[in-house]
Amino acid sequence: MTAKQKSPFALPPIVLKRQLRDLVERALHEDIGRGDLTVQALELGRQRSRAHIVAKSKGILSGSDAVTATFRALDSKAKLTWRVTDGKVVRKGMIVAEIYATPSALLSGERTALNFLSRLSGVATTTRDLVDKLKGTHTRLLDTRKTTPGWRYLEKQAALTGGAVSHRMGLHDALMIKSNHVVAVGNFEETVRRAVRNSGRRTLICEVRSIREIRAALDHGVPWLLLDHFRGQRLRHAISVIREHDTSQRKTGAQRTIIEVSGNVDKRSIRSIARYGPDFVSSGGITHSAQAIDFSLRWVEGR
Repeated sequence: MTAKQKSPFALPPIVLKRQLRDLVERALHEDIGRGDLTVQALELGRQRSRAHIVAKSKGILSGSDAVTATFRALDSKAKLTWRVTDGKVVRKGMIVAEIYATPSALLSGERTALNFLSRLSGVATTTRDLVDKLKGTHTRLLDTRKTTPGWRYLEKQAALTGGAVSHRMGLHDALMIKSNHVVAVGNFEETVRRAVRNSGRRTLICEVRSIREIRAALDHGVPWLLLDHFRGQRLRHAISVIREHDTSQRKTGAQRTIIEVSGNVDKRSIRSIARYGPDFVSSGGITHSAQAIDFSLRWVEGR
């Protein structure tokens, strides 16, 4: 696999749809509980009303499916017309969607829907900022497991919307040797030997922190190396060691080693990392530190 090929880790649409439904149900229950007391007191009836979702800052839209699911959970006949689709730029004051639903659905679902939209658009926007820094290179951005508990599928989808490539979903779909695994076993090479022996056909990734560990992992046939906190000439040397090994193994038919770089990746560092030619750069910041994009729901006069 090269950096321009698809990641072996994908988001199954049917799983994403089920996760979305469950998360929307939990979020609405958390907010509404036994009922929206204000809406109940106002006796608003079932006649439908119209509202707009308006962007209050610039960003990349993501989360429209979650918004639609939220309002339709409260009003099965709710109609939403999106003027901006996921992945497109929104600007302050822009109407991104029009909603036609019961007053109770609009009022009770407003905060939950906007929470989804703000958070997921923030992830997509933060991701796009880094992806734009990689233009003209062969390196692509990977997401990570540093996600909000319960939100992983949605936040990874938002990262894809922003232009990232999906990394493993969880501990269940790939093996990844990290420093604590080595501590648990007691020795780096023994850790790698066990993982290689028991990995079968599943993807195996190994985090390495030195040239010695790189050589040991390569000698044991690890197909994907994660260079943790390598920078500058140290990174250049590490990549050259891996590529020299690949060249020496070409006659055996061995696959080209996948190189990923991680550790404090941000807008200031990502371009300098990419110039050395790794396949991927991964960043937990696109999910755990994304700044929300602000939206509001504005009632439209008349019905």
